[in-house]
Amino acid sequence: MDEGYGWAGQVIGLIRDIPSVQELIERMVAEAEAVRDRLNCLW
Repeated sequence: MDEGYGWAGQVIGLIRDIPSVQELIERMVAEAEAVRDRLNCLW
């Protein structure tokens, strides 16, 4: 942001990087698959 201001709460401390859309989708899919695999072990 070059001018003005933006609101940022405590969550701003959790941001480690700014991925591309492709990287973000790939991470989300990988995390969802990991959760699915863990849940499959419970049933």
